[in-house]
Amino acid sequence: MMPSQHQGAAPFSLLKPEEAAERLNVSRTTLYRMVDRRAIAVYRIGGVLRFSLTDIEASARRFEANNPTTYGRPQASQ
Repeated sequence: MMPSQHQGAAPFSLLKPEEAAERLNVSRTTLYRMVDRRAIAVYRIGGVLRFSLTDIEASARRFEANNPTTYGRPQASQ
């Protein structure tokens, strides 16, 4: 039975690094630094990095709670 066929199983959404960085309102460079510091969970699939939507949302809430005055500021133009 494939995972999507399990009854009651929640969907497991994976994000690309660009998508995860956007949801966290950080640059991709900052996202990679967070991965290096193990501040955020990452999945390596065939050498490609992917992030769980659930993990990213939880991290965003945690970062916002810990940094209410700095979290969510617009990023500088790149």
